[in-house]
Amino acid sequence: MFYSLCPFRATALFVIISMLTGCNNPLPERPPEIRNGELYGETEGLFRHQWWNYYERGLSFADGGFWPKAEADLREAMRQRYKDQWRARTYGMHLGEYFPHRELGVVLYKQGDLKQAIQELEISWNMTKSAKAAFYLDKARKARIEEEQSDTARPEIIIHSPKEDFLTGKFSILIKGKAKDDQYVRHIKVANKVFRVDVSEQEIDFQMEVALRPGENKIPIQIKDLAGKHSEKFVSVNVDNLGPLVSLDESLSEDAVAGKTILLKGYAFDDSGVAELEVNGQKFSYNHNLKELYFEKRIEIQPGKTELLVTLRDRLGNETSAKTALIHRSGEKADRTLLLAENSRYQEMADMPKTGQSSDLLAQSSPSLSDSILPEIKLKCPENLITYLDAFVIEGTIEDKESGVSFFSFEDEENISLKTPRKKYHFAFIAPLKEGENTIEIYARDAHGNPDSKRIRIMRKVPHAERIESRLELAVYRFDKESDSDSGKGFDKDLKASLKQGERFKVRELGMLPKDIYEASKIGESRDIDYILYGDFIERGDTVTIYASLWDTETDEDFFSKTLMIDVYEENVNADKLREMANMIHLKMADELPLVKGIVQKTIKGKKRIIVDIGTEKEKKIKEGMKLIVYKLDDPIMDETTGEVLDWNDVQLAKARIRRIRDTFSIALLYGDANETAIQPEHNVITQ
Repeated sequence: MFYSLCPFRATALFVIISMLTGCNNPLPERPPEIRNGELYGETEGLFRHQWWNYYERGLSFADGGFWPKAEADLREAMRQRYKDQWRARTYGMHLGEYFPHRELGVVLYKQGDLKQAIQELEISWNMTKSAKAAFYLDKARKARIEEEQSDTARPEIIIHSPKEDFLTGKFSILIKGKAKDDQYVRHIKVANKVFRVDVSEQEIDFQMEVALRPGENKIPIQIKDLAGKHSEKFVSVNVDNLGPLVSLDESLSEDAVAGKTILLKGYAFDDSGVAELEVNGQKFSYNHNLKELYFEKRIEIQPGKTELLVTLRDRLGNETSAKTALIHRSGEKADRTLLLAENSRYQEMADMPKTGQSSDLLAQSSPSLSDSILPEIKLKCPENLITYLDAFVIEGTIEDKESGVSFFSFEDEENISLKTPRKKYHFAFIAPLKEGENTIEIYARDAHGNPDSKRIRIMRKVPHAERIESRLELAVYRFDKESDSDSGKGFDKDLKASLKQGERFKVRELGMLPKDIYEASKIGESRDIDYILYGDFIERGDTVTIYASLWDTETDEDFFSKTLMIDVYEENVNADKLREMANMIHLKMADELPLVKGIVQKTIKGKKRIIVDIGTEKEKKIKEGMKLIVYKLDDPIMDETTGEVLDWNDVQLAKARIRRIRDTFSIALLYGDANETAIQPEHNVITQ
């Protein structure tokens, strides 16, 4: 044979093999070490000088605190295979976790080389994010700050939006800003809710949707840096949910008798400023800062019209509408004083200059002490109703035939003292609704202090697709442990408790499941479980790492394997820290699988596909494979006699999976027994 006894050829063959395996300069043999009766520096199987051999041995030396040997092995492993990753192929089909930069950073931190430790940990974090890298990167940065005493200033909060003293008509707002520090920001809270920060950074952009209530809202923003210095700033947002208060004078000019024009007069008040008057489609704009408006407009009357629709809007778009009848008195001489149907006292100031003087005079007039007529609040809606809406428009009038209406309030949020008491005011406001029963109080007084009030009860129902019963159904499987210690005892129970307390997932109990995940998945699918929650509980010395993932029972694959890993890391774990780790797993999962509402934009007939308005601009963490529920709100069930809404029904039309994601939309594939012909544009969708 040509190679059988040739030393040169044998040597050449060994060199070629060594080069192919990346081990042409193997480190000298390192015998295991013993500490406290434990053996460190051992590996499973034959040590072949492969990167995975060095990595395994380096971790073992690190567990025993043999830092120089651990460092040497990790550097050799990194020389052969550089990149940190969750699933690195060793040989055959074997995959394993591989983080040489992270582990080297930990070893360097333990040896006090903070600068190099930070460098390696940052490389690891930027390559592949892991909870352990974040944990030690924060520790190393904090230790270096304390060593150098380099943190000299409090962190800074910069608000991008909204602007200070922002005025809105909506009941939520997106707070966007930046947290900065001369060293590192670590914690951020917006409206007392934690904004997720996995690792400290010098600058962190944040944004959070915050619920608002009517009136003034002071929203706190709090940040803390690694050294413990903190700062706080308040964002002021004012919610105006009340349309202009409107009072009309139904005076009739002589021209109107001939059916040509009418002179419409009236008064409007709005704290945000009256912006627009619209009469039967004709629009008139005003200075937005005008809180009080006396208006006179000659309006053309179209043939056959018997009433005017008058709408006033404030600068936020809140509006109040009023209808006034057109009274034709053919053959009669028009008598203006008899035709002031809403406000007879309006004539007294009809010719006054349009300044605040007229309202002051009226407010200062001395009314009769014999006023026994109470004001009356009349509503356009029933006093008891049911809705699916998260806000409801309440409209009505307040009328006082003697001294005039002078005060109006609703929900104990808006208190309006009117400088100009008038016989009749039209009002409209938007009431935010929580799930369940909502009680709304409306209160009014006349100029003599006589009161009236109304109470409206609104039952807000949440569509079935948006309730917790329709959320992703999870069964907590098990978290595999490498040891028989009791340190993880109770973790599964803590995790279930945290998931049940939250509002993102529906937790189901399936009892004992088979050890094989595929068999467990089949059982889950047969019981309509969406995902099996499983993972690993790994102890190394006094540290614990917990990995969690979701097994899709329909596709029989790990949902997170294509996108990310959910993990938490902690040292010196006790029962309290274990509960915190369980809660953090839950919070990370909920954050990575956000609830997002949208609508169907288009159906692709014959393809069982729909296009929905959920893209990365609406939610950055939307993912391929996420499930959607498609549903519609049916017409309300009405009482034929009273016209009241007795109930609402919603219908689930289909389920779908997101397959392609773009900035402003996603394409989803219908599955199951979905009837694509029943789905129409504008139907609702929500991530399950």
